[in-house]
Amino acid sequence: MIHTHLRLFPTHVFTFRLEKNKNQQWLDHIKTQGVQSQYGWQTDSELHSLELFKPLKNAVSETIAEANKALGYEDDYDLDFTSMWGQVLASDQAFYPHAHANNFWSGVYYVATPGEDDSNTIEFFDPRQQAHVLIPRKKSRTPDTPSSSQAINIPAGWGVIF
Repeated sequence: MIHTHLRLFPTHVFTFRLEKNKNQQWLDHIKTQGVQSQYGWQTDSELHSLELFKPLKNAVSETIAEANKALGYEDDYDLDFTSMWGQVLASDQAFYPHAHANNFWSGVYYVATPGEDDSNTIEFFDPRQQAHVLIPRKKSRTPDTPSSSQAINIPAGWGVIF
């Protein structure tokens, strides 16, 4: 008989929609100012300092403030953008699992997606080591019974804060 059910150490993921976006201008900037390689285009990490990207920076700041409030964090922090860059991946390219060191919040904003394929999917991996060793079979997949990852499809004009 279950006496208590606790959810310990959850990963909080918040989405936001930027209705008045500059997606086409942002995409043009990334492609013209970014360095092209076999993996696509990537800009430098200072987009947060450009006036062009101010609406996105403001939306991220607002979303983080709301997330902090929802989670009961103090609200007297000054948000510091450590980096913000643009990336357009080439066909059949993806980011490998990685961590964003020295950041409490991280995020992704989708300027453009080519359609309904996996290119607009972000996948989160369970950080617990044991989650990748023994994985019981499940009747159904839910956020509380994932395998070692969960994927979310994000359309263009939407962002994810985690």
